[in-house]
Amino acid sequence: MTNLDAFKLNPHTIYHNSQSRLTCALNLLLFAKKQFKDSYIIQNLDKLKIICEESSLKKPPTEKIISGFINNGLIDTIKISICFENYSKAILIARGYLIHNIDSNKFKTEAKKQKKNPFLIEEYPGELYNDSKIKTEIDTIRLKYYGLKDTTEHYSVILNNQEYLNIIKLEPKLVEILIELNKARNSLHLQYSLSFNLKSTSYQEFKTLSDFVDTKLNENIKRLNDYLFGEGNTKKPDFKIATTPNIG
Repeated sequence: MTNLDAFKLNPHTIYHNSQSRLTCALNLLLFAKKQFKDSYIIQNLDKLKIICEESSLKKPPTEKIISGFINNGLIDTIKISICFENYSKAILIARGYLIHNIDSNKFKTEAKKQKKNPFLIEEYPGELYNDSKIKTEIDTIRLKYYGLKDTTEHYSVILNNQEYLNIIKLEPKLVEILIELNKARNSLHLQYSLSFNLKSTSYQEFKTLSDFVDTKLNENIKRLNDYLFGEGNTKKPDFKIATTPNIG
């Protein structure tokens, strides 16, 4: 059974040892990159640049050039938001922090703290227990942490808390863009028509996101990949942040 199979059966397995934790982080980053690169707006940045340049000259875009952006606008915000939500949670995991919610009914103080500050895995008070509801013959995969939910922290909590952002190392301008995209993403519950929000800064904003993915996200994929699968590696299951690759 692969680590990914184990994650699907029991999300808490990502905290069992550093190899599982970093493997999960790597998978999150790879999926993040795929979602980002599959978005229409990123695949058509050259067209968006033309639209923004012409709009600044008071020249409205033609239906032919704008239709693709309108038809894919909402889907693109979802894909890009998934990308950066995954990126954020991958960095948190890689640096030794919980991404799953602490149950306030079990640990009220810790759950409250988690809404403002990332919680270190090694400081979590809940003990491991055997969850018989998980259908597998592998005993270790049934091990869950008492008081830890299967749900992960909301993306909006991460984007709006500086303590989280300090660990993930997202620049303020990037965060502003991501917050606006996340608002658009959350509007999918009440959509009456297709739309695309065009601003004079649209091209530069999406180019900024693209540059981040092409540099920072790719760098972290390489670091994790080298650490987990590089030649001559010795992996020591350990929760200490100092033992992890230089992520972020």
